[in-house]
Amino acid sequence: MRIIILTLAFISLAFSSQYTFLVKEYDKEIDLEAKIIVKIAKNSIKDEIKLFIPNISDMEKNIYSKYFTLSESCES
Repeated sequence: MRIIILTLAFISLAFSSQYTFLVKEYDKEIDLEAKIIVKIAKNSIKDEIKLFIPNISDMEKNIYSKYFTLSESCES
């Protein structure tokens, strides 16, 4: 009985990492991209950084808004 419970516990732990990202959608690649862009921008200008991204998704908006002030139009 112990072996069955232990086996089930290991199996559930092995598959649990797959479901972690289903709770809150997140993309490491987009976060890394945002960090690279903010580093380049901060080194080149000292003012507030405003960023316009056409057709931005909600996930990208959440990630980029941590590092930048997002603009609704290219003019601003």
